[in-house]
Amino acid sequence: VDLSDNILLGELPSSLDVFDALSIDLSKNMITGLPAGLCAKENWMEGNVGKFGCNAILCPPGSYSPNGRQISDLNPCLPCRTVTPYYGMTFCGDEYLRPTAFPSQQRGTPTPTEQWIREDQSERDILSLVFTQTLGTRSWINSDGWMDSNRDVCDWYGIVCNGEGSIKEVDLGSNGLRGTLPLEFYQLKKLERAVLSNNDMVIVFSGIGQAESLRELFVSGTDTYDTASIRQALQLSVLDISNSTLEGEMVGDIFALVN
Repeated sequence: VDLSDNILLGELPSSLDVFDALSIDLSKNMITGLPAGLCAKENWMEGNVGKFGCNAILCPPGSYSPNGRQISDLNPCLPCRTVTPYYGMTFCGDEYLRPTAFPSQQRGTPTPTEQWIREDQSERDILSLVFTQTLGTRSWINSDGWMDSNRDVCDWYGIVCNGEGSIKEVDLGSNGLRGTLPLEFYQLKKLERAVLSNNDMVIVFSGIGQAESLRELFVSGTDTYDTASIRQALQLSVLDISNSTLEGEMVGDIFALVN
């Protein structure tokens, strides 16, 4: 079964364990969970699950392989420097570590440290996550400079930096972004203006208070369906959520904004 290169969301259903032998390609989707029971199906993936465990089905978040899974001893899931949020990634957002750096990775048993998931991410890491999680490689209209390790993030398309080299503006409006904006986006401490309008993407505001400099936010024409937590944006003075998917009763969070 080939379901690769789609936008399948969420955790794989545990009900798939009714199949004793199954070969299924789920790479390049938005899979966020892999039930442990499926990793015990030794005959799955032409017997590779019996050899490599879960990695034979999908590489875990924080790693990748050209096939999105481990298919042999010579093709393990390799760790990424930047956070890749989904299972089954076929590329990293940045250069990857040499396979010899973590021998356990070649055995298909990554440790938490090898996942390279960090609370305090650099601005490059955060933008790389945005690119990966909104299908930058296959969906964005303009991605000039993005993911180029030889170019400063200030030179990436849609990015404007202040005099100190910190990101102060992100303008990716009408640029083909799809998926979900990662919450790490709000960790851009110096971000003053964000334009994400007219993209087929889900935007939630949990953690927006971390973007302590954010004054202008444009998310019109997106799949923004809830304003919960937006009151945390203490500096926000301009907000456009027109032509989105808000529904139900008027939410008080908007009117709780102090600016």
